[in-house]
Amino acid sequence: MRALPILIGLILGGCGGTPTKEDPAEIDSDGDGVMDDEDICPEGDDNLDADVDGVPDACDPCPNGSDDDNDGVCNVDDICAGGDDNADVDGDGVPDSCDICPQDLNDDSDGDGVCDSDDACEGFNDAQDGDSDGQPNDCDPCPYDNPDDSDGDGVCDRDDRCEGYDDSLDGDGDTQPDGCDPCPIDNPNDTDGDTVCDSDDPCPLDNPDDTDADGVCDTDDPCPLDNPDDTDGDGACDSNDPCPDDPLDTCPIPDWVFANYNGVPTDFDAYTSYNGTVDCASVCAFSGRGAQGARFVCNHWDGGSSEGCDATNHGEYGTANCGWMVRDMVALTENGNVEDCTTSSIMDCVTGSCTEQVTWHAVECQCL
Repeated sequence: MRALPILIGLILGGCGGTPTKEDPAEIDSDGDGVMDDEDICPEGDDNLDADVDGVPDACDPCPNGSDDDNDGVCNVDDICAGGDDNADVDGDGVPDSCDICPQDLNDDSDGDGVCDSDDACEGFNDAQDGDSDGQPNDCDPCPYDNPDDSDGDGVCDRDDRCEGYDDSLDGDGDTQPDGCDPCPIDNPNDTDGDTVCDSDDPCPLDNPDDTDADGVCDTDDPCPLDNPDDTDGDGACDSNDPCPDDPLDTCPIPDWVFANYNGVPTDFDAYTSYNGTVDCASVCAFSGRGAQGARFVCNHWDGGSSEGCDATNHGEYGTANCGWMVRDMVALTENGNVEDCTTSSIMDCVTGSCTEQVTWHAVECQCL
């Protein structure tokens, strides 16, 4: 009879007492063979560790490797090893640490090796700088000049027509900038070529301006060689008037007489060579007149040609050589040549005597 109360007590104790707690050391929740109290990865198989890093694959953020740069991206998927893949300021998909141009979406649009944000000449090659002024050729208004435009007139130095001045200022419109124009208000500058600007030249068409100094420009002067023009009022300029003081021209007129070489009266012969002493006073005395001048004439004695003399100008005052002469007691030239072919002075032929030894010339005297 005593056994029944014990059985009832066991039944009641097992059904109505406190439940017994499970021991983790005896439980393997994820069935990986590792009891929960030693389980590294409660939600996965501790035996699976592909990269053998001690962290089971199910709990390893990088089951096939590691994240050496600690940017949250496993090495096998890392775009920028050593840098933070999450930092991409320009949003071009290349992390900043590995982006050659981290501030630029298109990096280097013109391919010149310079990031867009630093590009001095967008769309062109920054490396091409012919004048080394730091401004690429294609964006340099003066790609071959350093400095570009020294005088600031808008014209590159190598094309500048007037350095130091404004090429655009051309008051007279002669294409020569005022700063380099000797006559900035004249076009043409100096018509008569006398080095005086037309605007300052009293006689812009004459060089010389006023040969006879009578106040009248040569082109407007009826007698540009005379002052006064016509002393006797006969309509002939004094320089062309045989008798400038006689309106009727009844005065004695001087003429040219061939010299008497060595005191012997001689008629000119073009084919005879004349050399020797000339005394025009004696020459003119034969006709009762006085000596007023002397000059050389061509003595073309052997048919050759020299000193401006040839077969066409026998006995004539030549157009070249031995041009210095005396007329009306004034030494001058009438052919532009100032060569005195005497051994002393052509004036000596008139006032005394002279020696002439020129092969192709001879002397004649002016008598009055």
